[in-house]
Amino acid sequence: MDALTMLFTVLRLLLAGVLLMAAAGKLRHRQAQVQTLAAFGVPAALRPSLAWLMPACELAIALLLTLAVSAWWGAIGGAALLALYTAVLAYKLQQGQRPSCNCFGQQQATPIGAATLLRNSALLAMAGALLAAGPAYGHAPLWPQLAAAPALSACLAVMLLQWWLLHHVLRQNGRLILRMDTLELRLDGANVQPLHALDTQPRGLAVGSMAPEFALPEIGNGKPMTLVRLRSGGVPVLLLFSDIACSPCAELAPRIDSWHRQYQGLITIAVVLRVDAGQQHRPRAADACITLLQENRQVSGSYDALVTPSAVLVSAEGTIASHLALGSKEIYDLLLSTVPQIYENREIAA
Repeated sequence: MDALTMLFTVLRLLLAGVLLMAAAGKLRHRQAQVQTLAAFGVPAALRPSLAWLMPACELAIALLLTLAVSAWWGAIGGAALLALYTAVLAYKLQQGQRPSCNCFGQQQATPIGAATLLRNSALLAMAGALLAAGPAYGHAPLWPQLAAAPALSACLAVMLLQWWLLHHVLRQNGRLILRMDTLELRLDGANVQPLHALDTQPRGLAVGSMAPEFALPEIGNGKPMTLVRLRSGGVPVLLLFSDIACSPCAELAPRIDSWHRQYQGLITIAVVLRVDAGQQHRPRAADACITLLQENRQVSGSYDALVTPSAVLVSAEGTIASHLALGSKEIYDLLLSTVPQIYENREIAA
C-alpha cells in the first residue's frame, strides 16, 4: 500500500468513526437531540423527523466510507452533510448566538464556539480530500486490510473498548453526583453540617466592607450600568458572576431569569457575564434580568469572584452583605435566606 492510499484509508476510517459515534449519540439521546434542534431554531414540526433523519444519514455515510467501491459516494455525502453543519454553526456564531449542542455524540451539551467551527472545518477538509480523488481512484478495501493487520485490528478494538468504558464511567459519575446532591439536601434539611465545612474560610470580600463600584455595558442597549444605578431601587442587589464558556452557568441562566421574575421589587438581580472580545449577543427578553458584559474579569477580580458561577449580596447602602456563594445550590440558598429578611425589615419599618 503506497503512502497516498494509506493516507486516504486513514481519512476514511477517521470520518467513518466520527460519523458513527455521532449517529450513536443522537440515537441514544434522542430527546437531547430534539432539544438541540430547538436551540438551533428548527421548527417544532420538523424536529422529530430530523432527530431520526440526521443519525440515519450519518450511519449511511459511515457505511459507504468503509466500502472501497462506494468510498467516493460516501465522501460526497460526508462533505455535503458537514458543509451543512458548518454553515449553520457559522451563521449562528455570526449572529452572536451560542446554542448548546451535543455535537458528534459528546456526553454533555456545551455552547458552540470557534473550536466547534474549527473541528467541523477540519472534518470537512478530510471529506474534501477524499472527494478530490475522484470516482476513478482505487481505494483500498478496509476489511481485508484489517484482517491482514492483526495489530491494527487489536488497536481499534482496544480504542472501542476504551470509548465504551469511558462512556459508562461518565454516566456512573453523573449518577454519583446526583446522589451526593440528594444527600446534601437531606443533611441541610436536618441541619447537619458536613465536617469539612467547619474549617472552611469565608470566601469573597469582607462582610460590611464597601462594594467596589463599576460601570459595564448592558446587553440589549449597550448603555453603561453602574452599581449606584442598580441600588437606586432601594433594595439589595444580588450580583451573579458568570462566564460565556461555563456550562454550569449556562444551565443556571433560565433559573436566574425565573428568580428575577419571582422576586422583582424585593431584590435586584444582575448577572456580570465574562465574554470574549467583540462577541455579539442577541437582545434579551423584556422580562429577563439585567446582564452586564465584562471582557477581562476586571469586576469579578475586584469582588474576588473569579470562580463561576458565584454570587454576592450587596446591600441597598452599598456594602457587602454576604460571603461569596459558589455554585447554583449556594447561590439559591443565599437568595432564599435574603428574601425573608427583606420581608421582615419591611414589616418593622411599617
